[in-house]
Amino acid sequence: MITFNYGGQTMRVLDMEAERGAVRVYGERPLSFTEKAMEEAGESTDDDKQHLFMTVYSESCTTWRTTAPDNITRLSLVGQSYVCSRPQKRLIQSSALMVFYQKNGNFVPLYELHHLQTKKYYLFLDKKALTHKLQEVFDIVKLTLGQLHTGNFTGIAWKAQTEKGSFYILWHNGCIIPSQDYLLFEEKKFEELKSTYALLRFTRSQSSVSDLYTVLCC
Repeated sequence: MITFNYGGQTMRVLDMEAERGAVRVYGERPLSFTEKAMEEAGESTDDDKQHLFMTVYSESCTTWRTTAPDNITRLSLVGQSYVCSRPQKRLIQSSALMVFYQKNGNFVPLYELHHLQTKKYYLFLDKKALTHKLQEVFDIVKLTLGQLHTGNFTGIAWKAQTEKGSFYILWHNGCIIPSQDYLLFEEKKFEELKSTYALLRFTRSQSSVSDLYTVLCC
């Protein structure tokens, strides 16, 4: 016990350092994005479970989840100006996201992506690897490259034709959305897609694999 005088009053406080075992400071490690994404997916609602895919993403130090196609197209792993001008479509810049698919009534992770960096390998830019990954969800997967138009916005995307319908995988975020009436897809060669985005650029990999691409400028 420590005694001291404060403003004419005698104060006594417990000297924890003098107690057996002294003071132990406990610190809690902050959760990683992966851990927070898993927690968010675990809180999915019945409405969420009406969809096959769900995206969990980070924005402003907060983790969110969405199954809405329009929200998913707005997600971007680079800044707005790299993808399109603000009058075209207001994007949500995210530093990380995780794509989940529904299995036996629960959402399980399919893959995780982080901010696009120059010449870094990304699963969704590798046609062979992406096809293999999607076969965890579908029995039949056929990928076609082209442009996806959403009214006032155009992006590069794969079209995945499956036994459960058509889905699109966007190149500015790697997310998966189901086919919608307002979405227009045009099959195009890679050379025709190079100027789709404002500054975001991709290039064909120098490896022997023809359908493997890397981020050139972000």
